[in-house]
Amino acid sequence: MRRPILVLLVLIPFLVLVVAVGWRLSPLLSYGSYQSQVLPPPRFGDITVPLATPQPFTDSFDMRKGILLVDRAHDNRFALDELSPLAQRLLSRAYTLDYWQEEDSLAAKLRRADALAVVLPHEPFTDSQRQRVRDFVAQGGKLLLMGDPTRPGEISSLAAEFGLVFHPDYLYNLRENDGNFRYIFVRDFEEHQLTRGLEQINLYTAGSITGGRGLATTDAYTYSDTRGAQGYFTPVALAAGEQVLALGDFTFLTVPHSSLADNDLFLSRIADWLTVSQRRFSLAQFPYFFPGDVRVEMVDAEAVAEAIRLRNLLEGAGREAEVTDFQTETGGDRLVLGLFKDAEEVGDLLDRAGIEVTVKEEEEAEEPTPNGEPEAAAEEEPPVRRPPPLEEDEEEEPEFLLRIEGVGEVPGEGTALLWLDPRPQGRLLLVLADSEEGLRAAVAVLEAGEVGDWLVRPDLAVYRSGG
Repeated sequence: MRRPILVLLVLIPFLVLVVAVGWRLSPLLSYGSYQSQVLPPPRFGDITVPLATPQPFTDSFDMRKGILLVDRAHDNRFALDELSPLAQRLLSRAYTLDYWQEEDSLAAKLRRADALAVVLPHEPFTDSQRQRVRDFVAQGGKLLLMGDPTRPGEISSLAAEFGLVFHPDYLYNLRENDGNFRYIFVRDFEEHQLTRGLEQINLYTAGSITGGRGLATTDAYTYSDTRGAQGYFTPVALAAGEQVLALGDFTFLTVPHSSLADNDLFLSRIADWLTVSQRRFSLAQFPYFFPGDVRVEMVDAEAVAEAIRLRNLLEGAGREAEVTDFQTETGGDRLVLGLFKDAEEVGDLLDRAGIEVTVKEEEEAEEPTPNGEPEAAAEEEPPVRRPPPLEEDEEEEPEFLLRIEGVGEVPGEGTALLWLDPRPQGRLLLVLADSEEGLRAAVAVLEAGEVGDWLVRPDLAVYRSGG
C-alpha cells in the first residue's frame, strides 16, 4: 500500500504544475496557427547606386600605317573581343593587328611589327623571348604591358627586364568609389602626352606598379590589400625611355568601362602613343620596314626582270608596289635597282650612304706609228689605281672598286650592295650590283630573307657571290 501512495505524492505536484502552465499559455494557443504575410517582390528599379555614366567623346587622330603585334603565345587570359575598343582605335589610325601564337617564330613576327602588346600572360617568358623583346624596344619599338589582379599571371617575367614590377595586389578605396570599393577614381596625373586632357579615369580591378616613371597616382584614401599601406599608388607607368607603357588594370579598357569618365580619352591617348613608333629598322627587317606603298625604280632597263620579282615580293607581304623608271627628285617609299656602271646617276644616294664606286675605264689599244713604234703621248696621264685581285692566284683584276665608310675597300666583282635609308619622310632601299647576274643573286637573298647574314652595318649589306 505504501508504494502507490508514494507515486501519487510525486505525480500530484507535477500534474498541478502542468495545469498551471497550460492555463497561462491558453490565451496564446487560442489564436490558432501562424499565417505568413504575402510581401510584394522587391522593385530593383527603385534602387539607386552612384555609378559613373558614359561620357560623350569624339576621337581625333592622325593616320599612321603600322602593325601592332599581340601576344597570344603565353596562355593569355583574355578574349579577343575584350580588346575591341583598343583595336578599333588602332584600325581607325590605319594600324593593323597581328597575333603571335605559340607555334610562331617571335623573331619573324617582330621583323614586321612596330609595336608589341603583352596582355595578361599566364605563362612566363623564356630567356630568348625576353632578349628578343629587349632588342625590339632598343630599336625603337613600343611595348604595351597590361596586368590585372583578378587574372593573375606572369606579366612581371617580362616587365622586370625594364625595371617594372606588377604587384599581386588590388587597390581599393572605402571613402570614394564607383559603387564598389575596388572601383577606384584616379585624378592625379603627371604631365605627359598620354595624360593630356585627363581629369579622371575610373579603374575597376587595378593593381599597383613600382619602377619606371609613374603617370597616374591614387589619392591618400586608397589601400593595397597585400602591401599593407595606404595612399599614393601607381597603376600607370612608363619605362625604357618612354618606349614601354605599363597598365595595372585591363578591365577599364573593355566595354562598358571604356566609356566612363575620361577612360575613352585615355584609350585614344594610348592608341596615339602606340602608333607614333620611332622604330629603327635594319635591313634584316626587309620588306617590313616599308609601311605602305612602294615604287620599284629601275636605273637601267636591264633590271626589269628583277624589278618585277621584287614587286611580287612586296605585294606578297601586303604592300602595294609598282615598277617605274628611276626618278632623281621624288619622295615616298622607294626601292631602287641598278648596276655599278650606273653609279653616277645614283651619286646622291651613294654619297648619303658613304659609298664611292670607282668604275674602271676600258683602255683603248694604242695605234702604232709608221715606223712601228707606238706614238708617244703628248701628256702623261696620271696612273690608274688598281685594286687588289679577289684571290692571290687570280690574274684578272676587278672592274670596280668600292670604298665604304666604316668598312674600307671592297672589290666590286661578284659584289652587290644593299643600303637602307630609313628616313621617315620616305624610306629607300638601294640595290646595286656589278652585273645582271649579281643583281639576280641580290634579289634572291632578299627573297630568302637572308639579307641579315650579309650586314656590315645596320643599314648596309655587302653580298659576295661564293662568299
